[in-house]
Amino acid sequence: MRFARSADVLDQLPDPLRLLTAAERRRANALRFDADRRDFIAAHVPARQCVAEVMKVDPAEVTIEQRCATCGGPHGKPLVLDAPAVDVSWSHGGGHVAAVAGTGRLGIDLEPAFGPRRPAAIRAALAPAETRWVRASADPHAAFTRLWVRKEALIKIGTLTLSTLSTVDLIDPSGELLPRWRGITLTGWEHAHVVGAVAHRSTG
Repeated sequence: MRFARSADVLDQLPDPLRLLTAAERRRANALRFDADRRDFIAAHVPARQCVAEVMKVDPAEVTIEQRCATCGGPHGKPLVLDAPAVDVSWSHGGGHVAAVAGTGRLGIDLEPAFGPRRPAAIRAALAPAETRWVRASADPHAAFTRLWVRKEALIKIGTLTLSTLSTVDLIDPSGELLPRWRGITLTGWEHAHVVGAVAHRSTG
């Protein structure tokens, strides 16, 4: 896994757009805000670096394609061309990016660890037991975010959807976050005011 500030990723490369496909460059250029554009471009760099480490090749040799199974658009679950056994996932926001690659199914998400959450969002995303856990926490926002990134990571491996988030309870009977759910390993991490999580379902 790689985690970094978007600015640091872009500063290390003279031409980060060179690593992106034409479709990725078009998506980047279509973004309205410069900050969103920088995060988008920066996230695609460590994604290739992670894949390159797994494949033992140069990041410039890695081609990643996104193709929506529903509409055919250039978005959706990423696919590493010429290496279908290698899975890759990335996330970006708030000036930070993270990526992970490996075998099995992988999903990663990150969120800024600050800012209020609307009650409607909590009701839509959390199971009843999770809602009670968040409300009883010393820092309800941080507690919610720890659950949110785990569920977003599960969405990225195809296990959950936005409409089924509240059907899954990721709190164990002792009041701790589950390290595994239905055979999927859930690994949380926090750094530099960012909360993140990786979901990994092995093929073994």
